[in-house]
Amino acid sequence: MPKTQRPRPGTGGAVDDSRQEHSTVPTPALTVPIEPPAAPPIADALVELNRLLSRLAEALERSAAPPVDRLALRLGELAQSLGISPRLLQAEVAAGRFPRPRKIGRASVWPVEALREFLSQQAAGRGGTAR
Repeated sequence: MPKTQRPRPGTGGAVDDSRQEHSTVPTPALTVPIEPPAAPPIADALVELNRLLSRLAEALERSAAPPVDRLALRLGELAQSLGISPRLLQAEVAAGRFPRPRKIGRASVWPVEALREFLSQQAAGRGGTAR
């Protein structure tokens, strides 16, 4: 018995030939021509795209709310609009060089009109008093 062949257990010494090299003849593959699905003409696609874009524009116009003018600013918003840190703004308020905020419930806010008046006084050099 050649070295590469071993008897299969329980077969009474029969040899397993599955490990031997076999010459295989390639079988021709069956080829079926597959045609891609018919693409819609470019004009139809452009018409559909234009329709979708007009619907999107209408939806955006309906959902866009008119801008609301702010009546008051909170500490972070005011500091950012002035280009300073919130801590510096708090220090200026504590020193009396900037108007004190108004309380609305638990929120501290600076009315925009009071800020405009104070800043215009500062710009005019009158050094308006901080309230």
